[in-house]
Amino acid sequence: MLDTMTAAYSVWENTHVAIDMTVQAVAIMEKAYARDYLFFRSKTWRCKVGGLFAILNYRRKGKFEQRRIAVALGISDVSIRANCQKWLKSFPSMFSDVAEILSQ
Repeated sequence: MLDTMTAAYSVWENTHVAIDMTVQAVAIMEKAYARDYLFFRSKTWRCKVGGLFAILNYRRKGKFEQRRIAVALGISDVSIRANCQKWLKSFPSMFSDVAEILSQ
């Protein structure tokens, strides 16, 4: 959780937003891990968290700001996009509201 919180603070300047995003991300990751722990084996945690942060930010603001998240986490835009798609494909019930909009 500490790494996720550190990552959230590097993405969002507002402390309340960073804490809220951390809490949401950790809750989602716990559910995802319980459903399919192998999902977390493929890439670094920054890629997984970056994709999840992009989805959560989209939920919050209605904007998909992958570049800002990628720069803050030190990963590529492509990694953000790819991991967003992996989250959406692997756990569609968790992100049904976002998946419909982003698939258009």
